[in-house]
Amino acid sequence: MRYFQIFSRPLYVPILIILSFILSFSLLLFFSNAEISGYAARVVDGKGDYVLPLRFTLSDMDEKAGKVLLDIPGVRNFQWSASTEGEEGITVLSQNSYLSTDLLKKLEENPKGVIVPAGYQRVTGKDRLMIEGQEFLIIGEDDQNISYEKGRPLRVYISPASFSKMGFSQVFVQLFLEGFPSSQEMGKIVEALQSQGMSIGEIAVPDFENDLMVKQKGALLLYLMVLFIFIGLNILALFNYVLSTRQRGLSILRTFGLSQRKGSSLIAWEMMTYSAVASVFVLILFFLVLHRLSHYFLFTDVLVFLLLANAVIWLATKIMASILLSKPLGSLIKENWNE
Repeated sequence: MRYFQIFSRPLYVPILIILSFILSFSLLLFFSNAEISGYAARVVDGKGDYVLPLRFTLSDMDEKAGKVLLDIPGVRNFQWSASTEGEEGITVLSQNSYLSTDLLKKLEENPKGVIVPAGYQRVTGKDRLMIEGQEFLIIGEDDQNISYEKGRPLRVYISPASFSKMGFSQVFVQLFLEGFPSSQEMGKIVEALQSQGMSIGEIAVPDFENDLMVKQKGALLLYLMVLFIFIGLNILALFNYVLSTRQRGLSILRTFGLSQRKGSSLIAWEMMTYSAVASVFVLILFFLVLHRLSHYFLFTDVLVFLLLANAVIWLATKIMASILLSKPLGSLIKENWNE
């Protein structure tokens, strides 16, 4: 406090310095958020849910395993698939874009019913289908996907209840989760299933963070480089202004025993104070504005960024002040005595 009293300036000076830091930090956050959101828009649907599924293979499917899978919280829709001896593949889907609501309702009402590709009955003349020795009545045709052609692999749909009773082995499971879960959260789902005795293998967890860095690394680095250059020039300009207004006072204080290390620390802590105040305002801005624009930035991410930024500002300012104050004491006094 004594330092600020000695080097007191009009109120608008610290306000302008703080505003400059707020502008720098906010620009970096907003531009980074815009780039991340642009990429994320490609992997989320209109509701903001992740379109990339959690995938794994289940060694054996029974009624108990089927119930466990259906009871997983936060699952928007799912897909189970297994190959059979007589047909190429069987797929069970929940309420999603693959089957219409009417067809899904028919499957629910007819446990021994099956949905076949469009044109299957016309080409084969069949009204029933044998799957793993069990007879299923054809209750509808899926006209939203590829129509059936003779010799083409057959994809049919049965209800989840019927599927889990078939005793399939090597079931391929895809879970489409609500929201935008992290890879760690998806991993916990797999761990919870394994803890219930389910034999799971060939796990594929989508990783938004790593995918982002691989696919968007060039663009992100360009944005960050430009913005860090802006922040760096801003710090240099502020430092030059602050130090130029302090040189004469520091020179006088050094004649009374102020060391070079202590003098550089005073300047560094002054700039750090301005930066810390700006950081508080940026955190408030994050909650009021930035967080509403995107949920890909967490509070902890912004806090870590600001803590690192403040540490860099303190270190950079201290180094630059040390360089300036390393001049012989006599030359400093001579340079500033007539100001």
